[in-house]
Amino acid sequence: MADSKYFVEPQPFDCREISDYPETIFDTARETAETHLEAQAQHLSGIESRCVTLLGWLLAAISGLVGYIAVSLAGIQDTRNIKLLVIALLALLVFSVAAGVLIRSNLYKRSSYLPGVDPDLLFHKDLREWIEQHYHKEEWAKMTKGCHLQTLQDHIIYNNEEIAHRVKGYRTSLWIILYGLLSMLVFSIAISLF
Repeated sequence: MADSKYFVEPQPFDCREISDYPETIFDTARETAETHLEAQAQHLSGIESRCVTLLGWLLAAISGLVGYIAVSLAGIQDTRNIKLLVIALLALLVFSVAAGVLIRSNLYKRSSYLPGVDPDLLFHKDLREWIEQHYHKEEWAKMTKGCHLQTLQDHIIYNNEEIAHRVKGYRTSLWIILYGLLSMLVFSIAISLF
């Protein structure tokens, strides 16, 4: 892991703050920003893939447990094993909570920005009027690029927050599963002694 003293937290900026830079740096910054957004999109896709895989395993376990509980409850009273039924209910609770956390934090109403922006944002009427009012005609192209960079930076910051949120939700789900399995182990040992 990189030394944290060299890490710079992405910050939003106003395109007017960078208006003194030469136009060539704007092109370089745009290329790096779009490359960064592509990497973020791949990272988010990887997180989503892991979440879908884990959710598939959880749903398989949940459906198996529901089947076992249904058969156990429908069975003959004398053949029913209450201890196993309690452990199955506990497992169902743990896996259902983990699946709920995973769905809520990663798969339900989540969004992110992809590389680039729609061309109409570069030629938006309000942006064009603002640039024409505040800058000479020779600087219009540079300031359009500057405003585009500002938008890309905002997208990068949003995606960083989204990545952190999704990773936190994924890890929380894994911790729920781990602690749930450990609790079930301890509970099953304790229940078998009585």
